[in-house]
Amino acid sequence: MDEETLRRQADARIREGKLPTRTPSLTRGGPGTGHLCDLCDRSITEDEVEIELVLPPDPRLVTLRFHSSCHVAWDAERIRAD
Repeated sequence: MDEETLRRQADARIREGKLPTRTPSLTRGGPGTGHLCDLCDRSITEDEVEIELVLPPDPRLVTLRFHSSCHVAWDAERIRAD
């Protein structure tokens, strides 16, 4: 997906309460583990970079996983939404 599409999707998920705007307490990256991306819902394969975020305690979301491009889109929209 292109950046504009990802940003629109991130904005919509933030407004719907499906993704948070809080600043992560920990961010790490590495090879994909097969988890689904929390923005685009596609698997993050081992040949892709997976960004894993740990958020301050929240009963609904504690860990988020994104493709690197999905993370960039979510991060831009969460900052804009704050």
